[in-house]
Amino acid sequence: MTSVSRRLLLVWLLCIIAGTLAPYDFGAAPTGQAGGLHVFATGSYEHLHDPMHFALNVLMFVPLGALLHHHEARRRAVSLPVVMLLAGTAGLLISLTVEYAQAFLPSRESSLIDVLANTTGALVGVTADMTWGEFAEAYLNRLRRQRFL
Repeated sequence: MTSVSRRLLLVWLLCIIAGTLAPYDFGAAPTGQAGGLHVFATGSYEHLHDPMHFALNVLMFVPLGALLHHHEARRRAVSLPVVMLLAGTAGLLISLTVEYAQAFLPSRESSLIDVLANTTGALVGVTADMTWGEFAEAYLNRLRRQRFL
């Protein structure tokens, strides 16, 4: 990846970790949560009835897909199915890790619905960069040239 792409991806990942695990009280797991897949069950039913929560989780992972598509498909000419697979897998693994960690925070709930939303967001990001990425990059380059001239 280019230096800028790596930096943006690292900043995004740090923001995801900071935002999804705050407050950082790694005490005992909330009552009623056991190990295994049960850690993902607590928030699932509540999240089904809150479309805004789902939408925000989708939006949170859009930058991941956009950055991966920008670099892999537009810079290295990797095929779209490979980029979609890469973005979906990365979104799934990062989301599973974050949701699993949330299961051990008394003030947070883990949910497979969030994992689905986050993975969807990574795929939406690929589509967004496919559709508007070149336009956005050209616009930002014009702004940069105007500012420094």
